Amino acid sequence: MNKVNAQKTIDCFFTVKRKKSITGDNGIETQYSLETSASTRFEGIVSKENNKKRKISDSKEMEQNGNEINLDKKDTFTDNRETEKKKEGEEPINSYSDSSFKAASNFKSDSHPDYMEEIKKLMHAEWYEHLKDELKKKYFQNMYLKIKEERKTKVIYPPERLVFNAFLKTPLSKIKVVIVGQDPYHQKDQAMGLCFSVPVGVKIPPSLKNILKEIKQKSTHGNLMSWSEQGVFLLNTSLTVEENKPASHKNYGWETFTDQVINIINQKKQNIIFMLWGNFAIKKCSKIDTTKHFILKAGHPSPLSIKHFVNCDHFNKCNGILAQKGLSPIKWELPQ
Repeated sequence: MNKVNAQKTIDCFFTVKRKKSITGDNGIETQYSLETSASTRFEGIVSKENNKKRKISDSKEMEQNGNEINLDKKDTFTDNRETEKKKEGEEPINSYSDSSFKAASNFKSDSHPDYMEEIKKLMHAEWYEHLKDELKKKYFQNMYLKIKEERKTKVIYPPERLVFNAFLKTPLSKIKVVIVGQDPYHQKDQAMGLCFSVPVGVKIPPSLKNILKEIKQKSTHGNLMSWSEQGVFLLNTSLTVEENKPASHKNYGWETFTDQVINIINQKKQNIIFMLWGNFAIKKCSKIDTTKHFILKAGHPSPLSIKHFVNCDHFNKCNGILAQKGLSPIKWELPQ
């Protein structure tokens, strides 16, 4: 082994430390160390290899299904293929009951008794108690196991351990505010199980930039976990998505699940402030009891509809309502 390779091998098994400082509310600066472990770097290597395998797998699947077609002719071609398939008694190409879905649908509770235990570890105990009956339903079991099966061959966001992050960071008893998004970010490293939020170190997406402008903050990051910990429930209506395919899990069953989540909040809580941005979120929460809760409506913070969001003043209005109810306001500015 030459010196270069030997050094690379050594580097892989030792921790890299770097210093970072943060300033707290008391003005005191604290330094802490960030460590990059060997396992973390190794996971990055494995992730790259998995992505290569998935591309190869996708390519083979496309060849087998005869799906390598001109995009301009895709709809017509697919319709013709589906007609031919029906004549032959086979499944159409874009049938919802693809092989992975059938595999998940055929799973029995007896063969996967631990899926409930998995979820139990991923959300706060309060949420689990209120949702366990919903989690046992056949539609949810099929959906959860289908996605679990898809993760073997596809890149799904967020990572499995973060799918129920909103339910972990904000217990039902602590909720003061609800913000509703659509589906998770579909690009690498962005989704973290909290709507609109991205991890520290990830480029801030356009919609989140506009949200931060509304609170008059030039933040160096877009991690909204501090909101979650103060009682802001950051809920996406679909909790998973396939890489680079927005709304790809729209019809999997998440909408039914999150409808029940909103229904629980509506029934079990009082004086919750729903900050609804865009027609999608407004429609999603159309059954909220306005005699018990508060609704703030505005356009979506996307650059495409920013004129209906800018200067909505939701963050100040929200804190005004909380003050009227004798509740502590939300510190919207993100810690740096």
